[in-house]
Amino acid sequence: MNQSPLEYLCSSPETINPAIVTARKIQHLELSGQVTPEMMAELAKEAKSAIAEGKQAITNYGYSLEQLKLANSQPNKIPWGF
Repeated sequence: MNQSPLEYLCSSPETINPAIVTARKIQHLELSGQVTPEMMAELAKEAKSAIAEGKQAITNYGYSLEQLKLANSQPNKIPWGF
């Protein structure tokens, strides 16, 4: 990898783990009293799918971390904006 760690971070996409987003949605529905027994099966499917996507996101984060470890460091240089 020829990018510096800062360049790698700047070019990487920003995402939130889908499992967290889905959990917050379900919590909001529950706290606002909108969850009905009829909704439970659909919410369970949505949660299961989000967990699978979340596991993939964690794998992707691990890959990014490894790429950052391999990046060329630039000692004694402070990135602009810090």
